[in-house]
Amino acid sequence: MATTPLSTLSPKDLASDQEVRWCPGCGDYSILAQMKKALAGIGVAREKMVFISGIGCSSRFPYYMNTYGFHTIHGRAPTFATGLKIARPDLSVWVITGDGDGLSIGGNHLIHAIRRNVDLKIILFNNEIYGLTKGQYSPTSRIGTRTKSSPLGSIDNPLRPLSIAIGAEATFVARTIDVDINHLTETLRRASAEVLVVAADVTQLDQVAELIARIARTLPPLRGVVHAAMVLDDCQLLKLSPERLERVLKPKVSGAWNLHHCT
Repeated sequence: MATTPLSTLSPKDLASDQEVRWCPGCGDYSILAQMKKALAGIGVAREKMVFISGIGCSSRFPYYMNTYGFHTIHGRAPTFATGLKIARPDLSVWVITGDGDGLSIGGNHLIHAIRRNVDLKIILFNNEIYGLTKGQYSPTSRIGTRTKSSPLGSIDNPLRPLSIAIGAEATFVARTIDVDINHLTETLRRASAEVLVVAADVTQLDQVAELIARIARTLPPLRGVVHAAMVLDDCQLLKLSPERLERVLKPKVSGAWNLHHCT
């Protein structure tokens, strides 16, 4: 039976008719723009894409994509996404969350969605503050951060989103930043084909793409199995033993990769 090829989408095809309502200068505009650019050329129909969000500034995202979407309840987007992916495994399901929605009220849901590995793409917008509620400190705020809810400075150690993802044995973890649009676009493009957890927060290194490519060349291209696992938190070194890589990534591997990022 002859098949009809999908028509090529443009970023404009993925833009909805809704007015984008984020604060001027917010990095969310960049993530939205690069998401549309990244998904336009992957050959997936808009009807097969779904964006699911919780509550927060980032959670407006489904309104702005001309795809299917759900704006759900606080912290529970991974739960809705898990149910949808199990019922419709043919769909490309994206979870859009933030440091408050995903790591505070939704922290437990996020961890279990990762460990279950049901082929979700989880994008966590990390701006280290509660933006929608006008500036309270969040789980990722740094020690000493002065906000409306911590006028004398936050005394809590911040959560590290990527460390949590690695601890829950996410199959692929990467980090990018809104101002590096080329790296951001490439990261999101890779996410469209892989099980990816992205924390879009701090500056990324050029070596990351090289590292991913090197691991990808070593492992067979298995659907649903991702080709890297790494943590890039400030001044943190993650050593992946061959045994851990084998357990996390499933295929046999013969080496370990280290990445040291110290700003």
